[in-house]
Amino acid sequence: MLSRQAGLLDRAGFADSGRRRETAMVYLYLEPCKRNDGSPQMHDAVRAHRREIERFARLTAETRVPCATVSFGELLWHWIMQGNASVRDHAVPSFARLGL
Repeated sequence: MLSRQAGLLDRAGFADSGRRRETAMVYLYLEPCKRNDGSPQMHDAVRAHRREIERFARLTAETRVPCATVSFGELLWHWIMQGNASVRDHAVPSFARLGL
């Protein structure tokens, strides 16, 4: 992710108007939430991954290219709740199909 952040930093420059462009990086991830037997999936690797991305987001929060993190499930839930019917019609089946 650091190499991607550096690449975005190189491109963050100035727009033609001479004003600085806002640049951010979004780390979108999908993590398993259920095992094959239907029980919750919260094993050590998932917890370690969450800690790692939360730490990276904190470390980049005050930089020129901050990193926001969002799970695919959170994104779908936002789309479901936002009220746009066509987006919701896409998000609901995806949410269900992924078992989120």
